[in-house]
Amino acid sequence: MTSHIKTLLSPLLQSKKQSWKIALLNKWPDIMGNLSKHVSIEKIHDDSITLGVQNSSWLQELYLMGPTILDTINKSLDQPRFKTIRFKQRANAPRKKKKEYGSPLEDNEPVVIAASEQRALDRITDSDLKEVLHSFLVRCHREKKR
Repeated sequence: MTSHIKTLLSPLLQSKKQSWKIALLNKWPDIMGNLSKHVSIEKIHDDSITLGVQNSSWLQELYLMGPTILDTINKSLDQPRFKTIRFKQRANAPRKKKKEYGSPLEDNEPVVIAASEQRALDRITDSDLKEVLHSFLVRCHREKKR
């Protein structure tokens, strides 16, 4: 027999012991205001709350504001519930892997270099440097197309 998750969790969420936690979660955007985009509740344990932040800059800034944030959270609840506040940096979403560039001839499609770029290349006397810069320009043009 299958049941909707809301049906299963409803008795737990309605209990008087935990109702203040639900109220805290519902009020979170109002409590934190614009900061709610950068700060989330990570853990509630006894009289301690742990907040997750996006990056180390926010971590430092919010740590300095910790007593004010703790006071604001406690004032928004039916009674003061927390004595300590902790901050931790959330795990970021996986970053895009940097593209590794292969040889400039990895695509078979020919690249047309602008006349001004070709004139600049023609002024270079060192053949190795000229070749490297030409390869770089080709890569740049291919990247623009993607």
